[in-house]
Amino acid sequence: MMEMQQTDALTISNALKDVLLRCSLPRQQCRGRSYDGASNMAGHLYGVAVHLQGEEPRAHYVHCLAHSLNLCLQECSCKCSALRDALGVTQELYNPIRASPKQLGLFNRIKNEIASSSPG
Repeated sequence: MMEMQQTDALTISNALKDVLLRCSLPRQQCRGRSYDGASNMAGHLYGVAVHLQGEEPRAHYVHCLAHSLNLCLQECSCKCSALRDALGVTQELYNPIRASPKQLGLFNRIKNEIASSSPG
């Protein structure tokens, strides 16, 4: 994870190029890139996709499938009242846990214990 002071397309593009360079990964061998649909990432005029496409046209951009699936599932869950209500209650229960590092640590410890003792 890289902390960034700015999140404009040029700054992100330069950071990506820097990471590739540090990891000795030649940009010329890149054949695919995937980002979410935010304008600073996928914008057709000034997004990261445009900056990097100009430097390596063989590295094709594809909208992130995981992000697309997430958006689709969110839309579908809004249509089913039982699922929408269940997810709402789950979110209300989890928000105070997430807000406290101590509670989150306890929650994760219990979750891991349950997962390790569950079959499969």
